[in-house]
Amino acid sequence: VTTWLINNAVAKVIAVTHAVKEAMIISGIKAEKIAVVHPGQDVRRFQSGARYRADVRAEYNISDEDIVIAAAGKLHPGKGVYELLEAVRQLSETRQNLKVMYIGDGEERYRLPDRAGELGMADRIIMTGYRSDIDRLFSAIDIFALPSKGYESFGMVLIEAMAAGKPVIGAATGGIPEIILDNQSGLLVTPGSVDELATAIERLIGEPDFSQRLIAAGQQAVAENFTDTASASKVVAVLESIRNKNKEDSLCYAKQFH
Repeated sequence: VTTWLINNAVAKVIAVTHAVKEAMIISGIKAEKIAVVHPGQDVRRFQSGARYRADVRAEYNISDEDIVIAAAGKLHPGKGVYELLEAVRQLSETRQNLKVMYIGDGEERYRLPDRAGELGMADRIIMTGYRSDIDRLFSAIDIFALPSKGYESFGMVLIEAMAAGKPVIGAATGGIPEIILDNQSGLLVTPGSVDELATAIERLIGEPDFSQRLIAAGQQAVAENFTDTASASKVVAVLESIRNKNKEDSLCYAKQFH
């Protein structure tokens, strides 16, 4: 029913990514009915730099020498939370100052510390629970990862991390590759690959100049494509295209009538 309505009674439907558009086409919706507009938001609060870094690090007993890799959102196996833990464990054999921070809540909030204990990483895991001040927490981290194993339609948290000036790693699934250009504004890894995730983290730590280039490109990408202003402008353009088409259709009808 929904497909029929969109194809026959709706001027346009907006998809948040090209990946979502392709899924809609597969479901039977006509391609010409779909416009792609990436979501955006006001990212200014994430551009605080290191303003809160010392306070947040003191709150969670993080030293200046510690390197913190963070994940944020719903703590679910499909988000790759255990793969991130395993990747940090791999790297901890040679890097003793790594910690992993999970920001958010979910079904794995209490299981993750148990698994960390089994891996001998009880002192390397930080569980913040739900926090409304994620912008403050981002000031204290060094790398952000969204290593989802399943389909991600978008990934707004990546936009927030990029705006905060953090190098990002994402799984090459769904709409994430539309946010991260591999080796340009971040790094992409195969969903579920612990080895690739560990390699990506190590590269960001071991090649600081490369990381800085990714950060700069990521901030530019956010400013150009993923702010609330950019998104609103694209929605307005879609609405104007509908209005213009309606005018053309009305003109054609008038000519045919005469």
